[in-house]
Amino acid sequence: MVVVKIMNRSRNCKYVDEYRKKVEMGIIKVNKDRFALFDYLDLLDSKEDNYFDMQIIEDYISITEAYFFPLLDWQKFFASYFLGYRQSDGILRFNEFLLLMGRGGGKSGFGASLAFFLTSKKNGIDKYGIDFIATSEDQAKIMYEEIYDMLNNWRPTMKKSFDWTKTAIVNKATKSKIRYRTSNARTKDGGRQGAVFFDEVHGFSSYDSIKVFRSGLNKVADNRTLYLTTNGDIRDSVLDDMIEMSELVLKEYNPADKFFPFICRLDDEEQVKDFDNWEMANPSITVFPILKDGMITEYNKGLKHSETMYEFMTKRMNMPFKNALNEVTSWENIKRASRELPDLKGKNAIGGIDFASFKDFCAVGLLFKENDQYYYITHGFITKQAIFEQGIKAPLDTWAKDGLITIVDDTSISAQHTLNWFVEMSKDYNVGVIACDSYRFDVLKEIYSESPFELKCVRSGYITHNKLAPLIEDVFDRDLISYGDNPFMRWNVNNVYVDVDAKGNKSYKKKEYKTRKTDAFMAMIHAFAYRDELPVAAPILNIDWLDDL
Repeated sequence: MVVVKIMNRSRNCKYVDEYRKKVEMGIIKVNKDRFALFDYLDLLDSKEDNYFDMQIIEDYISITEAYFFPLLDWQKFFASYFLGYRQSDGILRFNEFLLLMGRGGGKSGFGASLAFFLTSKKNGIDKYGIDFIATSEDQAKIMYEEIYDMLNNWRPTMKKSFDWTKTAIVNKATKSKIRYRTSNARTKDGGRQGAVFFDEVHGFSSYDSIKVFRSGLNKVADNRTLYLTTNGDIRDSVLDDMIEMSELVLKEYNPADKFFPFICRLDDEEQVKDFDNWEMANPSITVFPILKDGMITEYNKGLKHSETMYEFMTKRMNMPFKNALNEVTSWENIKRASRELPDLKGKNAIGGIDFASFKDFCAVGLLFKENDQYYYITHGFITKQAIFEQGIKAPLDTWAKDGLITIVDDTSISAQHTLNWFVEMSKDYNVGVIACDSYRFDVLKEIYSESPFELKCVRSGYITHNKLAPLIEDVFDRDLISYGDNPFMRWNVNNVYVDVDAKGNKSYKKKEYKTRKTDAFMAMIHAFAYRDELPVAAPILNIDWLDDL
């Protein structure tokens, strides 16, 4: 049975007005994204006959403040649009919401309170199921446990209306169920949810699981999707796409857009030096002095340790700090290098190979040069075992389908896999020299000695990296390198930072050891070490040898 809702329609909402008035008076400091949101909402009000259902907004605030916590101004503002902003026909004006704010600001508790309310009789919809989704079970359980703990704290009151266990919370009257799930799109179907809450979206490398879990939403009235997140260090990600989409939505009016972006971050890196600006990234900081004190401690540590500052800027300020780690190049340069490759058939190329271990990942590539412009073609190999054991944060299945990598159904990648790739490439390109570093040379030389390719050794570490670093920086800065629209290569380049020792020597290293891979970038570095041999004609492969292979 659907409970009849008593609507209190209003063109205005006092919680929206109060929040915006405090912003205008300078009591609350917000960033450019939220000013753009205000302008966008004003535009909607001028073009559309929308209204606020004040009854549901008031009911939510009453229930939340009775059983969870007092709500802050920004939470009341957001909840007003999340719960009660409707078109003239009664349909929700927004049904997808992005809440991006700094770590520690109370996103999880706020999300939990919204979910709890949606299962109640006050929402007026039976069987309004809610799923909390995250990339790990521990993360998925955070909002769930907020509700679970509240129910236990109010057990005498809540046991009349709810049943709850460690895995499911059910409203007895509405039959609405809350549960948590991990983002394994291979084994989870969409179901029949009223709302799906994705926690820490920065950890989602593709839309695959998001599409699966949202597929059941249209079966229920007033369906909603909420993305709660801080920023993260995975580029070319779902979150990057959502931020870009948010900027587009706010720039141009489109009555079909149902996306509501509430983005809290600094406008530029320099603002971090003024602690008063931190409210722009974390709107709860003025109310939680312990939070601010802890953040000041973190910031001061970051002034001495670049890794700490990178984490602080990314997670607390929602602005990945370009200068905190010595990046190989900017993310903008990495994206610009994704320009389409020209027809390189018949051109001379230097090969490159890199792998940390044949048990997990390996990359191969070809480097070309025409005039001052370099071009690079790459391919990766990964074992199935490594995918499950290492928790690599990348859409590997998608890349495999697109032909960017090969997933090897074995416990290790053989040297033969790399050789086969170069043989195949040699049907279109003139490949003579193939470069690898000294650590890999002994592993590869036996099989390559029987091929028509000349395997050459590159000295490992800063001896080579120090010489090449100025060139690599230059080719990216001046747009002299392109590798096509290749997210696998972009991911690899972005996973590298430049380590500078006390003597000023530079080495390329991984930002994170286990879940990030840099093999494709390092294979390119090895090829660059022999770039001067590119004009030399490559040998023509013996066709009989190819047939024997």
